[in-house]
Amino acid sequence: MNKILTLCALFPLVAVAQPSDLIGVYKSKEARQFQLRINADNTVDALMATGTYTAKDKNISLQFGTGNSFRVVKTQGTTDQLTLTFKEADINMFDPRFLYIGYKNSKGEIVYESAYNKLQGQDDYTIEIPRTDNLYLVNAYGVAITGDKKAAVIIEEYLIGKNTSGVEITFDTENSVSSELQATYNPEKQTLTLNDKSLSSNPIVFSKVLAADAQALQPAATEKVKQWKHLIAFDEEKDIPEFNPEKKALSTLKQANSLSAALAAAKKNNRLVALLYQPNNKNATNEFKELFEWYEQNGETVLTDPYLFELYLATAKELKSLKAKGLTNEDQLIILTSEGEVIYHEPATIAQVLADETLEYNRTGLLRTAAKASLADRVLSNPKAPLKEVVKVLIALSNYTQDPDVQLLLAARPKTGDAETDEDKQATIDYHLENLITYYKKPENLYRLRLTPEQLIAQWKRVVAAHKADAKLDTDFALLASLNVEINDNFFTKTFYLNYEPTTADLEAGAYLLKFFKEIKAHNDALKDIGDYTYIQRIDKGYIAFNTAAVERTLKACYDLDKATLPEVKKAYAEGIKNGAFSSLDYIDFLYNQDLTTDAATAFDTYFKNLMATDSNLIAALDNDFTTNNPENSWRYYKMLFANRANNIAWKVYEDQPNNKALMAEAYRWAKAAVQLEPKSPYYLDTLAHLMFAHGDKKEAVATEEKAVSLLTQDEDGNAEQKEEIKKNLIKMKQGL
Repeated sequence: MNKILTLCALFPLVAVAQPSDLIGVYKSKEARQFQLRINADNTVDALMATGTYTAKDKNISLQFGTGNSFRVVKTQGTTDQLTLTFKEADINMFDPRFLYIGYKNSKGEIVYESAYNKLQGQDDYTIEIPRTDNLYLVNAYGVAITGDKKAAVIIEEYLIGKNTSGVEITFDTENSVSSELQATYNPEKQTLTLNDKSLSSNPIVFSKVLAADAQALQPAATEKVKQWKHLIAFDEEKDIPEFNPEKKALSTLKQANSLSAALAAAKKNNRLVALLYQPNNKNATNEFKELFEWYEQNGETVLTDPYLFELYLATAKELKSLKAKGLTNEDQLIILTSEGEVIYHEPATIAQVLADETLEYNRTGLLRTAAKASLADRVLSNPKAPLKEVVKVLIALSNYTQDPDVQLLLAARPKTGDAETDEDKQATIDYHLENLITYYKKPENLYRLRLTPEQLIAQWKRVVAAHKADAKLDTDFALLASLNVEINDNFFTKTFYLNYEPTTADLEAGAYLLKFFKEIKAHNDALKDIGDYTYIQRIDKGYIAFNTAAVERTLKACYDLDKATLPEVKKAYAEGIKNGAFSSLDYIDFLYNQDLTTDAATAFDTYFKNLMATDSNLIAALDNDFTTNNPENSWRYYKMLFANRANNIAWKVYEDQPNNKALMAEAYRWAKAAVQLEPKSPYYLDTLAHLMFAHGDKKEAVATEEKAVSLLTQDEDGNAEQKEEIKKNLIKMKQGL
């Protein structure tokens, strides 16, 4: 097996005279391996790394430094602006979220703009900026790779001159760093061969693909800049909100004048309180001022609210009351819920909190989870808790914010009854915790959930029952149902890391979404500019997103668990079909897959007759339906799907309901339709032959089965056993059996 490493893993090697035809670009056939660009000035580039080389006969020594991120070539623009055209490198994924463009304004200041914001909505990756002598291009891909917004970006300065009206920019995402290696040059084949075991157990051969590039400009300067202020929140998810510089923050960060005021602000803004308890810190006031200023600039979250914490420094008077609550007499950071409950504390001065960046969003995942655990215990352990509060907590446990799941902070982990399974689950929990608790000096002080599985399920059933008879859409409950319609990934599994066995409550919740499908769509459509926001922000603003396929899986799981639920499942499907969430074919497939032959055949019969009512010609009728309901699919796929469904249900009727004359007659029609659409399918012909035989058309049945056998040699879908079965069927039919 080849073992390929990136260039940054190479160790330095060394060489002299240069073959005249050596200059050019060499590329390996393997996409994961790299390019070599041999330049006329005795420099060499590997991916985005440049350096020097020496050559003696066929032995080439390549030594690399940090190379260029961009290839910039002057072009002719058509306006008085500078036209920038981005080209996608053939081996890379171009992503403007990680690129910035800079130019000098009239004051001589460098102005940077996000390429993503400028390119948004553009199909040709062409934008315009003011003409400039110096073009600054910023490569922030290091941030994308590391996930660390503080990682250094690379700024390259290009001297293009103000008379330049256009440039073409090509960007490569893969950048190698300082390294050196030895290669052998073959002038006849125009190849370079590397024999380095740290790269691969086999030689890596590069073939020349481009001659020397004399057009590309070289940057006048390159520098790495840390603490680059990114103009877009690209780290949140793929569907980044549209750039809107006029959009204001929903709330600001203010200093409270008392602990009670800080708690009130936390309740209002849905935040936690970061209480700095500093009985021994004489410089606490100044340190707190620095921390507050830092948090204002660096405390941003991916949530709708830009801040997670209200920061508060306890006063001398409050220190006494806090000591009375059992806190030790040492400088501490204490995290409180808006109810005043301590969910975490650790020894720390304010200066240490600032230096460690303890309150930085990416370090506070378990604090957010501990807050959910505290809220869940307070509300869900009360069987008479207000239903609106219960819904709020269940939504939080659904964890659409993608915080660490509450299962990581259980006071006592429920057992599955299987020791090996329990051991594996605990190992998984420990693995996830290991990476998260490194941010906490005292992870044992994190709040732990005491809620039981029985309490959680009881509250879920209670909420669902309260909404079963709703005549109008309750958007909060619909949001809760939508977040938990996937029963293998709902609030229960995220809370207890146990397999979830669905109940009638899950069936009723799914039915609720189908019942109000149109109202949910209207509700979502009425949310202004909802597409501008991230998934988390959309949910915060009340967007109700659910997958109808997940609802189907829930309906099926409930039926599998309890066959007595079939009437309710059928009712749910009827609602879904009526409101446009499901098609009739979804319902037919459910019945067929559950071996409910009579129901499936009856439903398909209704569908088939409605279809043929539009046109007596099958092809024309199907075309009408395809044009109306399936324009996004290919006609061939649609036709094949219909034929397969018609054949399968016809065969089911033949097997399960041979004495039902009415259904058998309809099955005969469906089998004919399947063969009309797919006349060369031996399996569809086999089904039709059986129904012909049962209908009394034995001579025609034998002829049809003979045709099926003759087509077996051309078939690539069936297995040997199926093909042998068709041959045996022909023998039986000829014998009159």
